[in-house]
Amino acid sequence: MPALAESPVARPPIAISKLVRTWFILLPLLYYANGGSIGTAATSSSESSSRTHQIALLTVSVICFTLIVKRFPAVFAASLRMKLIIALPVLALLSCAWSVDPRQSLISGITLLCFTLFAIYLTETFTTDGQLDLIMLTGAVAVPASIVLALLVPSIGATSAGWRGIFAHKQQCAGAVTLFLVTAIHWKPKHALARQLRAVYVVLCLVLIIMSQSRTGWLLTLFALTLSGALWLLQKLPAKDSLFLAFTAVPVVGGLVYLFSLLASLILTTVGKDPTLNERTVIWAAAWDAIIQRPLLGYGYEAFWKGLHGASTNIVLIAGWTLFQAQSGYLDLWLQMGVLAVAALALMTLQAGTNAVRSFQRSSHSSFVRWCIVVILCNLVYNIGESDFGYLRILWLLFVLACIGLKKQAGAVLSDS
Repeated sequence: MPALAESPVARPPIAISKLVRTWFILLPLLYYANGGSIGTAATSSSESSSRTHQIALLTVSVICFTLIVKRFPAVFAASLRMKLIIALPVLALLSCAWSVDPRQSLISGITLLCFTLFAIYLTETFTTDGQLDLIMLTGAVAVPASIVLALLVPSIGATSAGWRGIFAHKQQCAGAVTLFLVTAIHWKPKHALARQLRAVYVVLCLVLIIMSQSRTGWLLTLFALTLSGALWLLQKLPAKDSLFLAFTAVPVVGGLVYLFSLLASLILTTVGKDPTLNERTVIWAAAWDAIIQRPLLGYGYEAFWKGLHGASTNIVLIAGWTLFQAQSGYLDLWLQMGVLAVAALALMTLQAGTNAVRSFQRSSHSSFVRWCIVVILCNLVYNIGESDFGYLRILWLLFVLACIGLKKQAGAVLSDS
């Protein structure tokens, strides 16, 4: 794996070995990949598991805070330029004023702000190549470790439903590894050995995705690979031809989505899913009933899901099992922080789309621009049936990195023109 490239700064650059010599900077990334489950189910309610989670979260937060402080002027200046990126953590903090659990919302809001500033720190410290190097290095630890756990310690790394490795759940495993795979495809190794290792890495990613037995992950991987190929082709074409094909694809994709909706029951049955998507449609309906009771501001960040002891009681009773998410990132955002959070996400996505159009054909970092687009669209698709928006997880971190990356690429294009 090559040395990670850092962003140019006024002072002499710090060798990356000083940052990751003991994998210091990788600890938060691996924690976010793990989702904080630390080898146990994320929904575990045992006292020892909860305490382990709290200690790990505190440790990671201290590491992130220390890194942010080292580059605070640059991170603070970038935060002022990235108002939409900061909007969600700020809203999470403010939600303690109306939350059903103010203390939880305040603590979790501070943690989310630290998480977001850590993402900004990465974009201010590393070049585009350096960011992909760092993600590759994270995956180079997480993917093999997951396979080893699934094979040698199945009580931790596997379930009867499929492999999950170091991740909290097989769905999160497949989703995160899909983006690791996408990163490998868009990564540009500088040495022959690195190219050979990338080939092995890609195979390991595919094996883990398949063995997760996550139908969501399989479809997401197919979507990501197809999208990556389509974007590569569009970038190779002249701008006018690329624009024509992109607009032509819109009604085609819309028609396919409509066709899928008509044949959904048959398709889901064919791939081993029930028409309710494992009762997701039932959960979504119950979550919507809760949303319309507090549509504007929600119930407070991370204050809704309390099992049978909070606002989530009715949904848990309807579902018949303990839930800690709405099985939809969009509904979860709305439940926690109201329509304002959904609007903030929509504006982030709209801004990212605008920046993608500006930089798609004109950026000198064409592969990085494609990576950003694929990461954002994969997140938007994944969160239809899973919840990762606004959580301390690797998918949301990569979404934030991609949004910031597109903004910087668009800014560079405008400054050069």
